[in-house]
Amino acid sequence: MREQPIFTTKAHVFHIDPQTKRSWIPASSQAINVSFYYDSARNLYRIISVEGTK
Repeated sequence: MREQPIFTTKAHVFHIDPQTKRSWIPASSQAINVSFYYDSARNLYRIISVEGTK
C-alpha cells in the first residue's frame, strides 16, 4: 500500500537562487498542491509531494 499524505494544501513554492544563495525564486506563478507526510522511522514531517510528484 502506498503512503498517504497526512495533509494537502495549496501553497506558493520557492527555491533558493543557486547563484546568489540569498534570493528566493518562485517555482510557479500561482499556488500549487503540496502534500505533507509523516516519516515514522525518523520521527519527522516531510514535504515530499508537489503537484502529485514525489
